[in-house]
Amino acid sequence: MNNLRTPRFTHYAARITLLAIVLLAAYLRLNHLEWTEFKLDEAHLSQLAYDMARHGQIPLTGIGSSVGVVNPPLAAWLLAIPYAISTSPIVATGFIAVLNVLAVIACYGLARQLFDSRTASLNLAGVTPHLPVGAGVPSAARNLSRGRRRSWPGQRFLVAHNAPRNDTLRIADARSAHAEGAALIATLLFAVSPWAVIHSRKVWAQDLLPPFIMLWAWFGYRAFVEGKRWSLIGHGLMLAAAIQLHYSAVYLIPVSAVWFVAFVKRVKWQAVIATGLLIVAAFAPFLIADGVRGWPSVMRLMAMTSQPVTVDDSTPHLAWITTIGQEIHSLAGPQEFENYRAQIMPADGLLIFEGVLVIFGLLLAISDVVRSVIKRAWTPRGAIGLWLAAWLVLPIVTQIGHRTPVYPHYFVILYPVQFLLVGWLLARLSKWTKLTLLGALLLVAVIHTQHTLVLQGFLASRPTPGGAGLPIGYYESIVREAQQAIHDHGAAEIIVNTRGVDPAVDESPAIFSFLLNDVPHRFVDAFGAARVFPKETNIQIDFLPDEVMPRPVTERKPIGRVALRVGEQAADIYAVAPYASIRFGTDGSPLARWANGVGVMHLDPGRLLSGQTGTLELFVRVDEVPAPALYQWTTQLFDRQGKRWAQVDAAGYPVAYWRSGDIIGYEFGLNLPGDLPPVTYVLRFGQYTLPDVATVPVIDLAGLPQSDAFEFEVSVNP
Repeated sequence: MNNLRTPRFTHYAARITLLAIVLLAAYLRLNHLEWTEFKLDEAHLSQLAYDMARHGQIPLTGIGSSVGVVNPPLAAWLLAIPYAISTSPIVATGFIAVLNVLAVIACYGLARQLFDSRTASLNLAGVTPHLPVGAGVPSAARNLSRGRRRSWPGQRFLVAHNAPRNDTLRIADARSAHAEGAALIATLLFAVSPWAVIHSRKVWAQDLLPPFIMLWAWFGYRAFVEGKRWSLIGHGLMLAAAIQLHYSAVYLIPVSAVWFVAFVKRVKWQAVIATGLLIVAAFAPFLIADGVRGWPSVMRLMAMTSQPVTVDDSTPHLAWITTIGQEIHSLAGPQEFENYRAQIMPADGLLIFEGVLVIFGLLLAISDVVRSVIKRAWTPRGAIGLWLAAWLVLPIVTQIGHRTPVYPHYFVILYPVQFLLVGWLLARLSKWTKLTLLGALLLVAVIHTQHTLVLQGFLASRPTPGGAGLPIGYYESIVREAQQAIHDHGAAEIIVNTRGVDPAVDESPAIFSFLLNDVPHRFVDAFGAARVFPKETNIQIDFLPDEVMPRPVTERKPIGRVALRVGEQAADIYAVAPYASIRFGTDGSPLARWANGVGVMHLDPGRLLSGQTGTLELFVRVDEVPAPALYQWTTQLFDRQGKRWAQVDAAGYPVAYWRSGDIIGYEFGLNLPGDLPPVTYVLRFGQYTLPDVATVPVIDLAGLPQSDAFEFEVSVNP
């Protein structure tokens, strides 16, 4: 029975090795998910998925893309699954990471099938029998060893040549060992690929691509290489799904087209028609929604075709670095990447060696294709060679001339063909050459693992301006403390003092708006003109990691602090009493009222000096919340003769955040000219709406318009 053993891998050793690889892939993708960055796009996508899971609002379009085209909604639909279970983005991140671990497992299954098919030719007694692709030599050998009566094509050949039964099993087992080892190496390289790991643990639509790309590839292999014609339907649907997840999958269309043309005789036209109809149906929700809105996305895509084409080396460069794991230090940002590089093992030579093996694997696949073309018949090697080569080459070639910038995540669609090509090469080499390369590739895997783990910890502990964003774990810690403070202090809402106020375009408001879905909240721009003083107790968060808060509010009770990364400003949490820091009466009649429901409660012009910037403080009370509009303030300085000497316009506090009884304070910086005469002037405060620039009138007690501005006399000192 000794001659029945696999020469290189026993059945159990191979399974243990595969389990170790899968566990490594899972650890790299699932460890410390709270360290994963969470930015504007992640918040918007999460909000769509949350609204679908929690409120039944099924989106027909996704979030916007970098090229100005709205994405289809599939990513939001998929992420509704984890958000139905938990509101935490960390759970959603884990969902994506698990799908990517499944993609690694699928890589092994696909590689094993590929390399088994490649070795489906047994060299025995000087004769080379060519078995059909997918004949399954290892399974046939197992059938013989178990005494089964089922026959397989190679068995008939071996019987015809009087091949000894034990030799049959030994050769089949040897072929199985080659396929097993090559498949395990390809899977290992995919499991530890730094960019593959980076693009597998974030709430990002493109991070959902790998499992769908694996299914697209597997169905394509079955449909075109193995000739299982109805698998074309699965191939087409997975291509449609990938495109709906991220538009970079459009570059897989030429790959499918080449496979289709090359293996057209293996295609069933009924399957082609069914596939086309199902693809149209898959895009129907997005197309209907775009049509209702006047086809903005379709028109934008058409407009892009007229943009000038840029031809440079960015596409092959990005394909190269995402293959061999170079330049992940860019995520540390321009200020910190050298500190990151100081913590990792330098191994550029080994990484380049991995890339060279990919190139040799590609050249081998192309040579297999050429041999089949010369013979005018697809051999198993030639068919698989074309399948591999087209997948790697065409997405790169079609993006060399590009109309929009290209990014590393555009090449997620290649995973894991680069590593399959390395396995394709290893399966063809002699034992000793293979062992030599195997040692080097194991060292590459160690290097990749170390680089990835160091990067994950580095991004979680060091500031990375210009690189990766703040990890989600910090945001969740801030929100947890603030939510607890609401209950402890009986507060009505949370106010976040940060950069920007609009969740649609501002990153911090978008993130906190999502995390505070179930809690009353609003925002104040730390660098804007407005501050808000609610009439009820509230909890405030000061969140400005990269700068000191420019206008801290007094009379706030500190109740919590969440430290961020080294060198970043901590997030402070305060309990704030009603109308804290207000130094004037809030219940009296306003000095003037505008038609949009606000009235002047206090005005402090400060000390105005010629040639300097005066700071004017205006406090208004919200007596009635108006219909949504975009209000702008204008402050103008006139002399008695009607000459305007200075003016400043500033955005008003968003109406969406107005609450009845609010006091809103504004600070306007008015630049005074140096030749301003020291006389009495008139300050005029007015409001107008955008974009129509319609003046908001000042009204009397009866609600009738009185003027277009509130006027106040001031003196200017020389």
